[in-house]
Amino acid sequence: AREVDRLSREWGRQPYQVSLAWLLSRPAVASVIVGAETPDELRANATAADVQLEPAQRDALTALANEPAAFEHRAGDGPERPTTTADPASTG
Repeated sequence: AREVDRLSREWGRQPYQVSLAWLLSRPAVASVIVGAETPDELRANATAADVQLEPAQRDALTALANEPAAFEHRAGDGPERPTTTADPASTG
């Protein structure tokens, strides 16, 4: 979070703008759910949709992200599931 704060200041943006803009730039992300509690917060968060990050900025933010393995698949592929050989009806 501190590095996002630092980069946001360096780029003349607010941390929420940079974070939301990065999420929206991700290929597998169709939308972002924000936790706005007031109309003013919602309007502020909406400004992130107008932020266009440069490739180097996206790369810097991506380097900070620690994505769990579940998110490392291509959209539509889904996580691998173990195959079962036993018939569930025959157990018991």
